[in-house]
Amino acid sequence: MSRSLSVLTGICVGTIIFLTIVFPAQICSCYKDVKVSEYEGDSIVSWYMPVFDDSGMVKLQYPVTTDTGITEEDFREAMDSPMCRRILGSTGYGMSDIPDCPQGVVDGIDDALGRVGMTAADLTEHQLCVVISAFVRTGIGYAYDDDLYGCPDYAASPTETVYLGRGDCEDVAILFVSIARAYGIDAVLIGYSDHCNAGIRVSGWEGWNTVEGYTVVECTSSYWYVDRIFSPDCGEGRVLGQSAADRIVDSYVTFCDRTLPFNPILYIARMLS
Repeated sequence: MSRSLSVLTGICVGTIIFLTIVFPAQICSCYKDVKVSEYEGDSIVSWYMPVFDDSGMVKLQYPVTTDTGITEEDFREAMDSPMCRRILGSTGYGMSDIPDCPQGVVDGIDDALGRVGMTAADLTEHQLCVVISAFVRTGIGYAYDDDLYGCPDYAASPTETVYLGRGDCEDVAILFVSIARAYGIDAVLIGYSDHCNAGIRVSGWEGWNTVEGYTVVECTSSYWYVDRIFSPDCGEGRVLGQSAADRIVDSYVTFCDRTLPFNPILYIARMLS
């Protein structure tokens, strides 16, 4: 009896190790194998910056070209970072673990503001979010992960998204959040069943559509508003990455759900979430 119990325990432990370590590592290996070998990108982002009048309203949209200083070497280094972290959620989907925004992006936005006689310190947090939103929406085009990375789902870092000038919903949301946080703004990722947005909490302003106290910010270029925060109703959403369990459900599980007919981790995580 005790021997049978030991064998059963060994099988259970082995299964857990396979599902939590070996299997994700194999997925990581697959991700690295299917990366597209040739990318066309550069450090330049052309976008439309909102300019505010004395009343705080947007009076015009100013076309600017920003050199973020991101090199191909920076891009390659970002791509070669451990893929498991994105799949398992310790970067990309974690609320506190989103990669930092490249300093060149912040410097570029500051430079664009300076061309029209403004600084970030002159703006309210809400106005600054309008500027960041315009940078992301008008400067970054939409593209599916399959087309960019050869993968069904890939949470790109801000460096990768800016260099390629393209990304899908979670890529641009991650970029928005990283820029907002670089300016000291409270920003998070908000996840839905099939979409990802950013969320902001700023002093003196709140949008009509909120999730857990954060105003929803649509970041994809499909919704092209330069003069305001676009805050669509995408259904029931939640702030992503507040716990390790959330990160598993919201990133690794999402990936597996699209690529595997059945995954026990997916089943268990959904039962617990």
